[in-house]
Amino acid sequence: MRARILFIAVSCSFAAMWCAPAGASAAAAARTATAARAGSAAATGGAQLVQSAGASEQSAANSLTAAFPAPTGAGNLLVLSASVYTGTSNRITSVTDSAGGTWTRIGAYAISGHNSDGEMWYSPNARATTRVTVHTAAAAVVALGVQEFSGVATASPLEVAAGTSKSSVSPAPG
Repeated sequence: MRARILFIAVSCSFAAMWCAPAGASAAAAARTATAARAGSAAATGGAQLVQSAGASEQSAANSLTAAFPAPTGAGNLLVLSASVYTGTSNRITSVTDSAGGTWTRIGAYAISGHNSDGEMWYSPNARATTRVTVHTAAAAVVALGVQEFSGVATASPLEVAAGTSKSSVSPAPG
């Protein structure tokens, strides 16, 4: 049986649960979750946020790149969340990184008639890299965030993912 847990990466309207490596304890998972909620980098054992990077643009282009402050660690999990301001007519076609890693789309969500598409992608057991780039078929204004996590299963780490999209003039937590 695979160890479950561990942490939930949330972006825009997405949530994804990742599996810990074999042998990770529930106590380590709980410490990681508590530290993540508190914004602490002092979690010990289990999944840990190592670093993050982000980028946005004011003018439409076919790609956007975010650079990490330091090279990522080999074997870590990279998770990308992005918003494309074209709705469903021009979604992200691919994600690449400077190490030639493989990226998988977790999900894409948009509202018909609303000019925004939210997407989440991941690269498990990633090679050490310094830059991550999103690509669209046609020029679009994009914003992205990418995080590096250590202590996550290197094979099939995605346990479950869910997403939704909604617009509101008075958003509220739910």
